[in-house]
Amino acid sequence: MQGDGRGEPGATALRSQARRQSVGIVLLVVALSFATWAGAVVLRHDAQTAALARARVESENLGAGIADQVGRELDELDGALETVVQRLRVDPAQLEHRTGWERPLTAIRGVTHVAVITPDGQVQGGPGQVSAPLRDAILREHMPAHAAGRSAGMLVGRAVTDPATRQRVIPVSRRLETVDHRFLGVLLVFVAAEAFGPSLPQLDLGPRGLVALVGADGTLRAVLRPPRPGAPPTAQDRWGPASPAAAGQAGEEDERALTVRPIAAHGLSVLVEPDLDAWLAPFRLQGSLIAAGASFVTLAWIGIGWLLLSAVWDRTRLVTRLIDMRTEMNAALAAERGALAATRQALDQSRVQAEAATLAKSRFLAQMSHELRTPLHAMIGFAEIIRDQAPPQSAATLRGYAQQIWSAARGLLELINAMLEFARIEGGSAQLVESVVRVPDLVRATIAMLAPQAAARGVTLRSAVPDQVPALRADPGRLRQILANLLSNAVRFGRAGSVATLSVAETPAGGLVFIFADQGEGMTPVEIAIALEPFGQVDASLARREGGAGLGLPLAKALVELHGGTLRIESRKGEGTTVEVAFPPERTIRHTVSSVQT
Repeated sequence: MQGDGRGEPGATALRSQARRQSVGIVLLVVALSFATWAGAVVLRHDAQTAALARARVESENLGAGIADQVGRELDELDGALETVVQRLRVDPAQLEHRTGWERPLTAIRGVTHVAVITPDGQVQGGPGQVSAPLRDAILREHMPAHAAGRSAGMLVGRAVTDPATRQRVIPVSRRLETVDHRFLGVLLVFVAAEAFGPSLPQLDLGPRGLVALVGADGTLRAVLRPPRPGAPPTAQDRWGPASPAAAGQAGEEDERALTVRPIAAHGLSVLVEPDLDAWLAPFRLQGSLIAAGASFVTLAWIGIGWLLLSAVWDRTRLVTRLIDMRTEMNAALAAERGALAATRQALDQSRVQAEAATLAKSRFLAQMSHELRTPLHAMIGFAEIIRDQAPPQSAATLRGYAQQIWSAARGLLELINAMLEFARIEGGSAQLVESVVRVPDLVRATIAMLAPQAAARGVTLRSAVPDQVPALRADPGRLRQILANLLSNAVRFGRAGSVATLSVAETPAGGLVFIFADQGEGMTPVEIAIALEPFGQVDASLARREGGAGLGLPLAKALVELHGGTLRIESRKGEGTTVEVAFPPERTIRHTVSSVQT
């Protein structure tokens, strides 16, 4: 990834600097990756050590609890044996008469056989049948130990399998003797191995977990909680008949969680060995996650290094290319400056021409208004003279002609005045001549002015002004023009026999709103937008029939906004139109006016 300069003095230095930066980035990525994996190894080792320590603590706690539980059960069994031994010691004849001497033993959970084996091998009394293999095992292990001398304690033998039930049982025996210490035999009890610690099968020791009883000589007496079927060998096969201390040492060396807890009162020990593989499975998952995280971080370092290298060489190539382009850009810039100066000069000329055209338009409108209005006033004056002073013999005809001349000239004058007013508003030269306007008087005057036009079209005019309507601070002439334009539209576009209404209401904020409603054809939203444009005609045929240049509504809107108000139109095709003209609260003057209905 090297740049390709073309001999500029700075390009060689840039490439040398990029090579040095690349070497530094590679070394940094290697160092960060090494530190990441070193941290992962330390973290995994600490997690393994902590998990093993927790497993050993839990194994110690389980061993203590199991030893305490098995000890209590052995104490209960030893107490029952002592009771039976004392009864038979006082009255050995009970063995022959079966007077129920074995009841204290049969009441204990898990006892399967109770019997007395005499020195000559005869079995007497008790429930259950002691098979010959069981009897021979007792004669080999228990009988010599009790016959050798007086034994004041209970002897727990190795677990054996009962051929009749295929059940693992633990033989427990006591020496029987008379009051004068004559040996009578062995009081024997067989206890099912699973009876010790009824909750042991529910312990979560893993598939290879083991709980066993170990004798004082280190021999394995019984497996209280065997490994699950099919599980690999555990301590039973690994350490065999070794001493419990040796088993504990082997557990430390093999990093096992094996625990040996003594039951001192009976010369036994409880051995607990959980399946460490099962107990440490969460740690192994954690270790895998740590390794995966370290791999991800290493890949991230490599990706960041690659991006940095790419950025370094991309920047080097870019700067080299910029150096090569600088001279060309300077030449192009000089040419561009010349073109820009020419463009600026052309724009200045265009601006001067546009300002001259605007000034010429304003002068033309002012001149034309003067030139047009002067003859129109003359035409209107002469038409009035002819209409009022025509000879009697031709009065009707001349007056009709004069009235037509007067109406046409008057309409043309109003159009010119509207155009001039609109031009002044657009040019920003329109000024309001404000005074206090009594709204009821203005409404009555507007209704009266348009009453003949409404009557000619068959439209009924109505108005409604509420009680205590405030006065309005406005330009009276322009306010009258607003009301006349909008109410005239309501009359012109209303159907014959319909009603056009002009009502006044106060807004919640204290302003004043004029509402013009008609029952005409109505407009769509698109047609409303057209009607608000200067000289806009929604229906050309209707405009030709009804007259109008399309300035009434735009001029009314402009005059309303000149007063700081708003004009809003709501209309539905075929249902009529409602126009709302709202003036702000600062233009209202509070005083009392009676309700006006016309």
